[in-house]
Amino acid sequence: MLPLKWWRIAAIAGLGLLAGAAASRAAGERSPTYVWLFSATGAEVESLAEPVTEEFEEAVVKTGCLPIVERRNLPDLQSHQKQEERIEGADSLSPRQRRLLSTASADAVVFGKITDDVQGGQVKIAVTLETLAGVTLANTSVRISRGKRLDAEERERRMADLATEVCSALGFKKKDSVANGGHQDSGPGSAPEDATLTARVGNVSYRIVSVQHTGQELQVWLTATNSGANLEASISLSSTLTDTSGNEHQISTAMAGGRRGDYSLDLPYNVPRRFGLAFGTVAPNATMIPYMRIALNGGLYGVEFRNFPVPYKADQ
Repeated sequence: MLPLKWWRIAAIAGLGLLAGAAASRAAGERSPTYVWLFSATGAEVESLAEPVTEEFEEAVVKTGCLPIVERRNLPDLQSHQKQEERIEGADSLSPRQRRLLSTASADAVVFGKITDDVQGGQVKIAVTLETLAGVTLANTSVRISRGKRLDAEERERRMADLATEVCSALGFKKKDSVANGGHQDSGPGSAPEDATLTARVGNVSYRIVSVQHTGQELQVWLTATNSGANLEASISLSSTLTDTSGNEHQISTAMAGGRRGDYSLDLPYNVPRRFGLAFGTVAPNATMIPYMRIALNGGLYGVEFRNFPVPYKADQ
């Protein structure tokens, strides 16, 4: 294990404090995230666990998509570091470790794994972003040539790519990203879905199936299909819609389970769930909605849609 560079950690902590407010705004008020010490498989990469964790942490801070809890501010440092090496997922966290994370104001954790692929001549770095309840929000990886594994500049470039992919999975978009569409590619070679009417966050795909004015409100109905482990989500009142005049409208109610005022989404594996959002102040002559963001789980993450038509009904 490489010795810890305390001056560098202090600098990272300072960056985290300075970026905190901006990160919250840019990330739609997403909850703070703790980066667990990466695990390493293979004698040639064991020494990379500490520097790669720091490099990924710095890269996420620079993106501004997730507020980061500085990983060395937790109590019981020495014993915690030893425990970190044996943890690879939220389901392995002890009740005490969960309390420590909660005390540090963390609601989600990034777990990383470095694997030395000797035969393939590459080092794989994979990360998973999970809530403390064990819900996977992002799962992605990058590879570095084994010959470049000790090249700090190359690692920093690849960690920047990895951080960008995690942010993309959360629906975060850079200012210079493509203006249209609610889904950004999760990595090189990935094919985007219908950018106007579909979006994906983690293992869940969201699809707009109906948009119409009914009386005094605009209703947007969607289906959510989960391709991973069973999970539950909740629709937040901070969900918003922006009209062509630039006016922002907050939802008046959510509709799930066939009931108005139901904000809970039960998402079993591969079973489409229909839910809706009602906006009570959108002009009845609106023919297009430039932007809508559905905030989920208290704003921890969100689903974005852009430039979808009114009225609209999907082919059945």
